[in-house]
Amino acid sequence: MHDGTNVRPCCCVPPKPSEASLETFPTDLFALLSQVAIPKLRNCEVHDITNLLWSFAKLYKLRPDLVPLACARQDVAVETPLVVNTAVDALSQHDLSGLTVQLLISALVSVSTLPCQSHGAMWLFSACSQEVAKKWDQIPKKSRSHVAFSFRLMRLQNCLLANSVAKTVTQICPDMHASVSRPRKNGKGKMIKGNAIEGAF
Repeated sequence: MHDGTNVRPCCCVPPKPSEASLETFPTDLFALLSQVAIPKLRNCEVHDITNLLWSFAKLYKLRPDLVPLACARQDVAVETPLVVNTAVDALSQHDLSGLTVQLLISALVSVSTLPCQSHGAMWLFSACSQEVAKKWDQIPKKSRSHVAFSFRLMRLQNCLLANSVAKTVTQICPDMHASVSRPRKNGKGKMIKGNAIEGAF
């Protein structure tokens, strides 16, 4: 059996989101590919790194029990902080201003979905948000809803961070205010829900 040491990094990235949607998810294969891919992330292309994050976020949405905070089980023996922090470290070697809006939003939604609140994860959320703000006029309406979705998710994990980053990005691009600000409350004290966000995963 191949030990994976000579496999090209881009070949080791776990299944793409479409595969992650399968009802019978190949968890053993995902774990194996992840274990091989993570140490090689520094040599991967940016889209491979964001694909890895997206795949883990997708799996966490479908089966949170398979994306643990620590290696307590053997079917997916790659803990979330290791995935996020290694991906952040790899992305930090690249100039985020050169990323497409699609890759920026992919990373933004992924890092706000995964239950990891390391300094690296917080940096990635802030950095991607600021780059998105600079490219806001290039982003179509549907993709803007994904940005709003990521801020809602981050508020559930780290409200102070989400509010701080929202303030920063609205200073860069005032037009982002409606997408990143805290949802308004109605007269009964309940949050007013925006349009349903479809397609984020």
